[in-house]
Amino acid sequence: MEEENRELCQLIDEISFANSDYVTITISGLPYKLKASPLKLAGQMAGFIQFLENYQPNLSKAREFDLRYGNMIIEVAQRE
Repeated sequence: MEEENRELCQLIDEISFANSDYVTITISGLPYKLKASPLKLAGQMAGFIQFLENYQPNLSKAREFDLRYGNMIIEVAQRE
């Protein structure tokens, strides 16, 4: 994962393994967290980056993204 996305890897503040079903990734400078499968972390992160590049979504209200589902990214938004 580091070879393909060196800059992103350098921005990772924390990877929490507190839950046995997923890891939670905190990235420096981003207000949201990512959930991913521990064994598929690299592929799911790559898919998330591709999603951001392709669709350029408005992430201003995002709190969390769940990357664990095939071909689907689930966003949890902040309440207004």
